[in-house]
Amino acid sequence: MLKQREVRLTKDEEVALGYKIKAMQELKSKIESKSTILTAQERQIMTEGEKAVETIVSNYYNLARNIAHKHHKKTGTRYSIEDLLQDAISALVEAAFNYDPDKNCYLGTYAYYGITKRVSTTINFQRLVRMPENKMGEYILISNAQKIYNELTEAEKDEYDNELEFIYENVDDLKKEEVDLILTNMQPQVSLNSPIFDGDGELMDILVDENSVSEIDNIDNLDIKITNVIDKLSQYEKDLIAFEYGLYPASMDYSEFKKKYDLTDRKVKAEIKKAERKMKKIAEKVA
Repeated sequence: MLKQREVRLTKDEEVALGYKIKAMQELKSKIESKSTILTAQERQIMTEGEKAVETIVSNYYNLARNIAHKHHKKTGTRYSIEDLLQDAISALVEAAFNYDPDKNCYLGTYAYYGITKRVSTTINFQRLVRMPENKMGEYILISNAQKIYNELTEAEKDEYDNELEFIYENVDDLKKEEVDLILTNMQPQVSLNSPIFDGDGELMDILVDENSVSEIDNIDNLDIKITNVIDKLSQYEKDLIAFEYGLYPASMDYSEFKKKYDLTDRKVKAEIKKAERKMKKIAEKVA
């Protein structure tokens, strides 16, 4: 049964496994059109490559699981979480096979994009719903509240736990349940812009111009950009981003982190949001 590794791989370990996967693929390509009996060395290459894929996939299992669950939560329970998780794992396996160890970077950068894109595509295919005319006015009210929130200063935003709380307080004509239902059913089709918590954007939304990235082969420089941004964070902020996205190992485990900084799960989420805002500002300067 597939599950998350207890000890996260280092970048060097991922790169080493990447070369084993690459060697396996090169061998498969070589013998694809031939009915050849493999030598002992070739069998070893195949075995090591398959184990490398399994190890890397288990290293990012929680990343795939978290993406699937976040999209499931945002789009409603009418989509099977098992199906979304299966698609997420499939995209993770594909990312492992496409991983280029010569770039000397974590697989997480590419895996995050690929998994999000696959899960989004699945949901978009299943949905394809039109907005009922009698809900248009309510949707406009919520959209206006979102626009106002986005125009607030960072200090003003900090007065609210999240964007959803701001919407609740500024759409007087609607109950919370009605707002939740409209946001669930009428939100734009899930993409890399889908909210992290309640409308703050995904990591890829923070770091990538969506108009400039449409296919995975166009993000060769993405890992460099993310690294440049993350390097400017404090270790505390780096750990927050690590816990949320799993792109790299944190400096300590989650329970130890909460104890050290005297944080609750709710406070951790608020701190992650602050770290994401800082990343966005840094990314804008880097760009």
